[in-house]
Amino acid sequence: MHNKILAVVIVVLAALVAALIAGIIVSVCGGTTLAAVGVGGGTFITTGGFGMAIATYLIPAASS
Repeated sequence: MHNKILAVVIVVLAALVAALIAGIIVSVCGGTTLAAVGVGGGTFITTGGFGMAIATYLIPAASS
């Protein structure tokens, strides 16, 4: 139970950092604020989705 919660927290934090970095890169390269937010949001969704898929595969369901 605690391993699943920890995996979710780690995935969300990693996705947040990746989204922040992507948004900053777009902003520094001359993109608009809307483009930076869009790229950051897409990065967050993609990274979070892949991370959750990997976490689901690596951490088996608890048997009850």
